[in-house]
Amino acid sequence: MTFVPMIEEPEPTKKNPKPKPPPAVEPPPETLMVYPTYEGPAGGHGTLQFELPKNDHKASVAAADGGILPIVAVAPTYPRRMASRGIEGWVLLNFSVDPLGRVQNARVADAQPNNGFNKSALAAISRYKYKPGMVNEKPVWVHDVQTRIVFELENR
Repeated sequence: MTFVPMIEEPEPTKKNPKPKPPPAVEPPPETLMVYPTYEGPAGGHGTLQFELPKNDHKASVAAADGGILPIVAVAPTYPRRMASRGIEGWVLLNFSVDPLGRVQNARVADAQPNNGFNKSALAAISRYKYKPGMVNEKPVWVHDVQTRIVFELENR
């Protein structure tokens, strides 16, 4: 008797096709800031305008309290969902400014529509830097500061 080893050909392995990469996510539009002049008396109102290039929407910020204006203002991002639906609105924010000029305890005081722009407005205001309030030449907390951020679509 002769033993002959049987050699089996291995079954061809199925190559797993490489997964397709996810579709590219378009980055949010860059925001350009236009620094306005403030021509109001003490206690007056000034307005900061933000313009978004190559897009059809913008946001503006109005300083509602005299004597305390932002020295660093970050333009909010217009929520894609709201822009795609053609929805405009505004958010009134209430917050405190600490002695270092940072925004603290920001909350939405009022908004129209109620929820669509709140997250974007809060994210923007948290990055603001204000000139702190001064009492006897010392920086102090300033409470109940209000700022209104308006979200408007252009080319309507």
